Amino acid sequence: MIIIPEYVAMLQANPFDKTLLNKIKFQLIDAEKHSWEGNKDQHAGFRQEVTRQLYQHFSSDDRPLIITLLQEEIKNCHFLKNSNDNLCRLLFMLYTLKNAEDLPLMYDAKFKLGYNATLNIDINLLFGLGNEAILAHDESLQRYLDYNEILEAEVFYQQQKSSWDKDLQEKPVPEQMSPVQEEEDEQLRFFFDKGDVLTFKFSDQKMGGLVVAERFETFDDADYIVYPTNFHEATLQPPLENLHIYGRRIKSLNMGNPFEQSIKTAEDGNSLEKSHKTMLVSITIAHSVLAHFQARLTPIASLPQVVYKGTHHLARVTSWAELEMHLNNLVQGNYPTFEVVNIDGFLQD
Repeated sequence: MIIIPEYVAMLQANPFDKTLLNKIKFQLIDAEKHSWEGNKDQHAGFRQEVTRQLYQHFSSDDRPLIITLLQEEIKNCHFLKNSNDNLCRLLFMLYTLKNAEDLPLMYDAKFKLGYNATLNIDINLLFGLGNEAILAHDESLQRYLDYNEILEAEVFYQQQKSSWDKDLQEKPVPEQMSPVQEEEDEQLRFFFDKGDVLTFKFSDQKMGGLVVAERFETFDDADYIVYPTNFHEATLQPPLENLHIYGRRIKSLNMGNPFEQSIKTAEDGNSLEKSHKTMLVSITIAHSVLAHFQARLTPIASLPQVVYKGTHHLARVTSWAELEMHLNNLVQGNYPTFEVVNIDGFLQD
């Protein structure tokens, strides 16, 4: 295990030290396998946290280190045929330094990594030196100006900075970490089981609850489907003998605006239609997202067989703040047409 703040401090002091840099270099777990076979860059996770640590305190002196990290991330993205958050974070760091020599590298990252990368990397990152600099490199980019897709530099900077600052606030950099992701570590270890009743604290210090409806592996991660409960009390746990979750009686899942005050009929052109069958309201959390806040959730009991069908999917959350926002809105009744139902009616015999 490596203490990340100490390692980054050493990198900043010695940005060309090959021994230090070997720990963040692009290196596949298995050189003979493709990405679609589950192969990955074994240093990708560590390089991401090193970048997030560096982002908190960097200057023009760190430009060589930022470029090295970016070059390794570009290799990873070439392998995956897609861009990722770490690539975009590193590009933003170069954007803030405004060095004209970096423009070709940033341009290649935007347009030479493939179609998906082109979509995911914000074109505004290439306009940090002003319009003339990038148009001299590629005059065809005038089309982005013609269609008013380029923000004022300060507006874009504040927008991006807020996003990356929020990312650090919600998912702090771990104090220490292994630089190598071993192949055996790829075996997924679920945090919670189907039927687990989980408690947590709201920001107002009252207790809330969730029920794990289902969990399953996806191509590159895993998802948990959870049922929010209406529990919002000062006591430690919800009354399990009278546990209430949420339902909604609709036939269509195309909600439109969840704050809409009424459900129109199909004749009015709306896709929502009342149904006699209650669909249980669920929220999806990816395993990789849950890893950042699973310690806030405490299993207190287990319901052996929760029926998982007829689900109304409310949201896919990507942070604790999003999860608590939806739970608060449910408890406060801010989602019209949602109703409280007893979970006992949805358990298998």
